[in-house]
Amino acid sequence: MLPVIAGIVLLSFMALGLTSSWIGIGWIFVGRSMWGALRPVVSDIINELAPANDRATTLSVQSFLGRLLFMGMILTAGRLTESISLQASILAVGAIGGVGVALSLVYLYRNWPQRPA
Repeated sequence: MLPVIAGIVLLSFMALGLTSSWIGIGWIFVGRSMWGALRPVVSDIINELAPANDRATTLSVQSFLGRLLFMGMILTAGRLTESISLQASILAVGAIGGVGVALSLVYLYRNWPQRPA
């Protein structure tokens, strides 16, 4: 379930970079809806696997690292928008995010014996 939701989020972001005007609003809706579905899945996985005394810290660190990643992606998108175009920067950030998620999932499935269904 986790790879499917993450894939839909990234595909909607990249599709947003390939479309324009009103179609883009639909892609924003799809991406944000799937992002809303992804957050509880990740939190549930952390709740199941983290020891009880470290659970709050683990969730806080996960949230903090997510915000740092978002900041880096926004700065990258801003720089690319200034030098290329808005659509190209959205597509590039989606591609960079796709590579990051793919590498994370490969690492997760190689090193995590109890994968979620």
